[in-house]
Amino acid sequence: MGSRRIGRKRLKSLSSRGVTDTVTAGVGAPSVTRQTTRREGNKIITEISVDLGGNTTVTDATDGDIIGQDGSSACTVATLSLATHGYITYAEIACVEAPTGASADIDLHGGSASDDTEGGAVTNANVYVAAGGGHAKGSRVGAAVALHDFDSDADKFLYLVNGAGSGGGTYTAGKLLITLEGIASDAVPDA
Repeated sequence: MGSRRIGRKRLKSLSSRGVTDTVTAGVGAPSVTRQTTRREGNKIITEISVDLGGNTTVTDATDGDIIGQDGSSACTVATLSLATHGYITYAEIACVEAPTGASADIDLHGGSASDDTEGGAVTNANVYVAAGGGHAKGSRVGAAVALHDFDSDADKFLYLVNGAGSGGGTYTAGKLLITLEGIASDAVPDA
């Protein structure tokens, strides 16, 4: 019987099935360096890498203000569609590099509008992750997502927001990895 060997290209092809690399951030968003979505059975995992350093601000030191490029609209870090991302049931923010220059207390909100502006509030905001304090290198904060608009097929838009009532300014550093878990919309077929 001999051994069956798989070439490097074939192995990469097999391990990449169901993975997409399309960045869906708005034009005024913090720098989204990578976005991947993969399916594991009926679960859909989405990972979004965000670099806050350089072009990202939070104008006001107000809890819930959107973080993005100074004065810009469309500050969404990702657009979530039911067909691609499923019903979001869990969200997490992992800190790879501590945010400096502005508030390190950063939360993740979902909203219904794609054109919300830096320094403003998220339209129809739903809290996905509330950090409850500043992010430090290596910290991870996650939570089960309440089933807001679970029956809606409309797209959802993710925003990073100031989680504290202080810390306005321009970020000089900070790298975050956002992880979302969803249930595929076709997980339970119609009878």
